[in-house]
Amino acid sequence: MKSSNFLIVILFAIFLIGILAILNSQYLNPWIRSQKFDADKWKKEERRRYRMVNDIIDNRLMIGKTKEEIILLLGQDFEEGTCKDCIGYSTNEPDQGFSIDHEVLEIDFNSQNKVISARLNAW
Repeated sequence: MKSSNFLIVILFAIFLIGILAILNSQYLNPWIRSQKFDADKWKKEERRRYRMVNDIIDNRLMIGKTKEEIILLLGQDFEEGTCKDCIGYSTNEPDQGFSIDHEVLEIDFNSQNKVISARLNAW
């Protein structure tokens, strides 16, 4: 009888952990990590940029802007990318862990210096 109770407790614990993992990944984590883009906060709160990245990408907020407009909106602290016509802004992703590369919001420009894409990338 004791072994069956132990098995029930173990199965319940596994079930509960699974439910919590699903709730975290589908509801809690996106809610915590989502914030509307705000240029002032982007520039002042570098450690919280990762929260605004989805709004920038999903709503295509930078598409069509010139490089000068991007620098005015996002600031001077960009990095030159390995690609020919792009710049990157560090997003300081807290879950990234230790890595040689770091996560950036990559802004790609066309030949007229207008944004054609914005995406997350590791540089």
